[in-house]
Amino acid sequence: MKDKLNIAILGAGNIGTAIASGLAKAGTVSADRITLTRRKTHLLDDMKAQGFAVCADNKEAIAKSNVVIVAVEPQQLDELMTEIGSELKAGHHILVSVVSGVDLAQLRQWVGGDIECVRAMPNTAPAVGESMTCLASEKNDGGGVAAARQIFDSVGRTLVIDEELMGAATALGACGVAFFLRAIRAASQGGIEIGFHS
Repeated sequence: MKDKLNIAILGAGNIGTAIASGLAKAGTVSADRITLTRRKTHLLDDMKAQGFAVCADNKEAIAKSNVVIVAVEPQQLDELMTEIGSELKAGHHILVSVVSGVDLAQLRQWVGGDIECVRAMPNTAPAVGESMTCLASEKNDGGGVAAARQIFDSVGRTLVIDEELMGAATALGACGVAFFLRAIRAASQGGIEIGFHS
């Protein structure tokens, strides 16, 4: 499937651009076969300079893809899915959501029962090929999970889990890492304050 991957990343903020960069660096998908969208496209000028396709039109991005990665903030999801739900074609598109707190049943309300949906919870380490990504789907042995594994295995490691564990995976693998890094930073600053050189 590697040669057939054309990916749209809708909502290319920190996590979306990290995934795109990691995929291109790993050689999984060339940059020109990854389309990044966001409203303020000028914020993606550096990605465009690296060869990624950039646009503000989600429907245009979907038309060029067979894997759609949704990476918007949770409060933006309803508007986005209402816009794109009818654009997704059964047997052609796979929908991968990295939006925290949104389960497969909610995704189904927007896309219906025929589109393969996968939840993924990476962290921002895909850019350097060190992400730990948990995946969940209604068919954990289906083509959607296989495609998601191919994508996320190339930027780190994956683990297929039951969907009910996604909340815990989010806390442990995404938010938890951020809090741990804050503690390290605080300890470093404390050391500087008591006289150690940075």
